[in-house]
Amino acid sequence: MGACRMKTLLVILFVLPLVTACAGPSKGQLDDEVWRLCAIDDGIKVYETVALPPDKFDKKIWADQFLSPHSR
Repeated sequence: MGACRMKTLLVILFVLPLVTACAGPSKGQLDDEVWRLCAIDDGIKVYETVALPPDKFDKKIWADQFLSPHSR
């Protein structure tokens, strides 16, 4: 009886992530919803532009993540 329970538990543990991953909306459906909502709201509105202080950021990490190798 214990081996049967173990197999059942293993099947559940392997199948459950697959079922939950497939249960939600797809990326395409979410993209369509964003476009629909943007059309209703007349696009994106920027109410305030905030300047970020450069001394609060590590310049090496910023350069590695956001700059292309050709611009360095």
